[in-house]
Amino acid sequence: MNLSDRCRPGCLPPRSRVVVCAVALILSGCAEVPDLDGRISAAAAAAPYPTLQPLAPMLVQAAAPARVTPATTAAVDGDAAALRARAAALRGPVVDADTRARMAGGVDTTATVDAGADPTEDRSGDETPDAAADTPLGAAQPALR
Repeated sequence: MNLSDRCRPGCLPPRSRVVVCAVALILSGCAEVPDLDGRISAAAAAAPYPTLQPLAPMLVQAAAPARVTPATTAAVDGDAAALRARAAALRGPVVDADTRARMAGGVDTTATVDAGADPTEDRSGDETPDAAADTPLGAAQPALR
C-alpha cells in the first residue's frame, strides 16, 4: 500500500485532526461572551407569551384556491394602467430640443492646437513665446515668468 492509497486530498491523519480540534477549542475559550441581560426591555420581558394557533385551519386556507373578486380585478387594472403611463413617459426623448440643437451645431474646433504644429512655436505674432497662445481654445492664463 503506497501513500496515495492511505491519504486522499483534503484528508488529515487522525493525529492531525486531534491537534486541529484542540486548537479550535482553546481558541474558542478566548472569546468574550456578549452581555445579553440588558438587551430586553422591561415591557418585552413582562409581555405574555404569544398564543399558539392550530395548524390544520391554516393548511386548509393555504390549500384553498385563490378568489378573484371585482375589487381585486379593479386594483390590478389600476396598477397596470399606472405602469403603462409610466412606461409611456419614459419613452420620450432623453435629450431636450434645445440641447439637441446645440449638439447638432457641433463643437468649434477652430481655436484648438493643430495636431502637427510645434507647441513651442509662437502663433500670436510676437517674437516671444506666450503661454496663453499655447493653451487649447486660446484660454488666457497668467504667464509664469
